[in-house]
Amino acid sequence: MDNMPGCSVESRVCKDSKFASSPYCTSSSLMADVCTDMTMGVQGCVDYQAMCTASSVVKECTEPSLKTVLPTYAEAKKLVTDICTSMPMSDCTTCTTSCDYLSTYSNLCLAMPNMAQCGAWKTLCKSIPAWPYCSTAISGIPEMRMYFHSGIVDYVLFKGWVPRNGVQYAFTWIGIAVAGVLLEFVKYIRSRLEKRWCDNSERFMRLNGDEERPTTMPWSWKVDLPRSLLAALELGWGYCLMLVAMTFNVGLFFAVLFGCFVGTLIFGRFLVSLPKPKVSSCH
Repeated sequence: MDNMPGCSVESRVCKDSKFASSPYCTSSSLMADVCTDMTMGVQGCVDYQAMCTASSVVKECTEPSLKTVLPTYAEAKKLVTDICTSMPMSDCTTCTTSCDYLSTYSNLCLAMPNMAQCGAWKTLCKSIPAWPYCSTAISGIPEMRMYFHSGIVDYVLFKGWVPRNGVQYAFTWIGIAVAGVLLEFVKYIRSRLEKRWCDNSERFMRLNGDEERPTTMPWSWKVDLPRSLLAALELGWGYCLMLVAMTFNVGLFFAVLFGCFVGTLIFGRFLVSLPKPKVSSCH
């Protein structure tokens, strides 16, 4: 039964040299965790429970353990099932039959700690806040926070794009800012092409103050196909930057703004003097 929470602590945490010296990683502490959960008559737990009675004078029986805060196997399984039934998440797929329910439960709560089912996880994490079950920095699982926040660890568009240190975050910031500049460049290219298409057409849009008086231009795949592709590219690019801003990460939000600022600073004056195409954008 290696998927019991006590066994998860032993294999996932206590075999890691960073946590091996924890008082919760001693053999007697792990034995207490497992045998509190194990209600069946396994001989090892029968012997342990016979030794560690309330009146026991054995030193190891009084050592710190997580038995009072660690969810049992049945509790962890039920909590994971409840969460995945109400809100399917990517970690739910790891438990289609059987799994390390404590790790899955903690991963789900690390991502969305305000779920009603995460009360047991919060109680556990008061005792082990720096362990992988409770720390986003160690586990690498970003918390989905729908409000402005600082920090480094956040999903950026893809599940695998998660900056985990200052260098990765800096390159991510620069990449997003460059993407903002390139979006303005795409707008500039489209406007230049619109000007060329208008000049080469017998009919083109005439602007008179704030009033537009469009004329019908003949359809041409050499014009309308690249126009449509550029419009789709511009829209998709803009939405990607919008999704980055919607991480609510303050640094990434300002990377989007900075990129658009620099792009407009470079290309904006050209857009003013050219016929403005009907574009859709997220900003």
